[in-house]
Amino acid sequence: MLWIRVTWLWVLHIIGRSMKIRTGFVSNSSSSSFIIGLGKIKDLNRFKTWMKKHKVKLNKYNGVQIMTTSQLMTGQNNDIGYKDSRIYNTAEVNTKPSIDMPIDPATEDFYCIVNIGNDEGDSYFHSNGWDIDYNISEDWFYGEQAAILKMLQSGDQLEDTKWKFGAARNG
Repeated sequence: MLWIRVTWLWVLHIIGRSMKIRTGFVSNSSSSSFIIGLGKIKDLNRFKTWMKKHKVKLNKYNGVQIMTTSQLMTGQNNDIGYKDSRIYNTAEVNTKPSIDMPIDPATEDFYCIVNIGNDEGDSYFHSNGWDIDYNISEDWFYGEQAAILKMLQSGDQLEDTKWKFGAARNG
């Protein structure tokens, strides 16, 4: 019995010497890239045509939404804030990056709301060893998300456009 215990302790000692042990801040939180955007739609039919062409689907929880002035003012979406004739959109990451823009409460316009979060995990952002680098460019996004970001940046479909992208901890 003593021999088994001594052997097991020796195995643990050898394994422990070859394992990487992380010290310092350790958590179950993760990392995400995000895109947030706001803009008044210039022409709703043209915007819907653009969405079909680029295979962009409406998605209230992670993507693009179309909302009217009255929907924004009555708080029909918890992710979007309204106060003093301004709408606010905040990314769901720890740093809470936010954008805002004025709206005219007297005019019933259509707005494009973008709130995309990807939840890639920390491993996508490791630069060397345990260091995490959240410095990303537009090239990080592809497919539908790249098309949405380019649309926000171009101003072709929207006016008074505000947008932001990046990456951060999300938990």
